[in-house]
Amino acid sequence: MTPLRDVVILGGGYAGLGCALRLSALAPDLHITLVDAQDALCERIRLHQVAVGHVPPRLPYAELVEGTGVAFVQARVLAIDAQARRVGTSVGELAYDRLVVALGSDIVPELPGAAHYADTVGSAGAAARLRDRIAVLAAGSRVVVVGGGLTGIELAAELADARGDLRVHLVDRGALGAGMLHPSATAKLRRSLARLGVTVHERFDATAVEPTRLVGATTSLDLDVCVWTTGFAASSVAARSTIIASSSSQS
Repeated sequence: MTPLRDVVILGGGYAGLGCALRLSALAPDLHITLVDAQDALCERIRLHQVAVGHVPPRLPYAELVEGTGVAFVQARVLAIDAQARRVGTSVGELAYDRLVVALGSDIVPELPGAAHYADTVGSAGAAARLRDRIAVLAAGSRVVVVGGGLTGIELAAELADARGDLRVHLVDRGALGAGMLHPSATAKLRRSLARLGVTVHERFDATAVEPTRLVGATTSLDLDVCVWTTGFAASSVAARSTIIASSSSQS
């Protein structure tokens, strides 16, 4: 068996960065390379705060891995060749003995019109674009947040708290908190959202997003800004590469 020497980790989010730091502590003789398109950690769980103008602390990878033995490469991942054990990036190829794919996911609006007329908080860039749109909204503007998961709930609450002059609506296809929160927590959540002035629409079967309204099966909501917080999809890099076929053939 070929000795394990070079480990390449794709994606510097919580999983990728945590893996790199933990592995370097357990096996300091390994050559570990962490690859990410950005030069600083994007704290995804804070992106709803970015959308309302908060500035999270900057966490450069160079500082996060300093003294650990982990090498950081800022680059976009283009392809993975599992047979050759090489990764193609925007700054060249990287060879590996073992590969960790932690490229994360993005919000992929699936309804007609959503990709064109809805904002998201799926990335730092998307959250910044939404921040800029929210900043210029006039008092009384309607912001409709689609998705009653944790991201949608947190975003609706942050928007209502930061801009009490807006009319914030939270739309859920099912019951708020169903399968996610204990009934007592859901009751507290309802009270908190009501206190902030968030209007909750449960069992709203959205069918399309238009420039000025969210269309439902039986009704619709007028809007000035629509924010989509549901429909996550994993990075397509692995699917476009030979890694899946290679892994399947070895099983």
